[in-house]
Amino acid sequence: MRAGRQSVDNSRISFCPSCADGILAIDLSLRLAAPMNETVAEWRSHPAHGKWAVAGVPKKGWVCLGVEDLEQERQTCGMCEKEKIRYVQHMWHADYPEVLPCGCVCASHMEQDYVSARKREQRMKRRARRTSSWLDMKNWHLSRSGNWIIRKNGYRMVVYGPPGRLQVAVTSPECGETTFGRKYYECLRDAQLGTLVAFEWAQRHPV
Repeated sequence: MRAGRQSVDNSRISFCPSCADGILAIDLSLRLAAPMNETVAEWRSHPAHGKWAVAGVPKKGWVCLGVEDLEQERQTCGMCEKEKIRYVQHMWHADYPEVLPCGCVCASHMEQDYVSARKREQRMKRRARRTSSWLDMKNWHLSRSGNWIIRKNGYRMVVYGPPGRLQVAVTSPECGETTFGRKYYECLRDAQLGTLVAFEWAQRHPV
């Protein structure tokens, strides 16, 4: 084991406003996959304010309905009402009237599962990096007919059509068959992201 990292097996970290330092309670039921020193530091920086301090708001038993990447925008976490978040975890509870948009740390306390909340955010971050790389790739080029083209792993993706009604198509390397998307895009960036979706779809559905 490397210095500075601890392995904690069969431990559950949960929010506890009554703790002496205001934050951390640990019980024995969930294995933490993160380094213990990072976990303690992060969770101790999460004060008991916002809805955490409101009686009647459930503090556990929440379920994540999905995760959203706001990209350039930021939203205030609906639970602590303090942290500005990009990756929003939409949390639902049977005894609360609305879905709360939450950050990773609050979401992990709300569902009492540090590992799952962190993994969801990490997946969104990987997706964001891939999206950025896709848009910045140097092999995008404009054809003589005015279509934007990108090639990846033998696949050929095309953005075509008039401005405001752009569409995408993907050509398979195996047989050269082209599949045309039905969706219209208003701007080039959205259409280019559509080619990423088409590329991923084509890889999952080889002709």
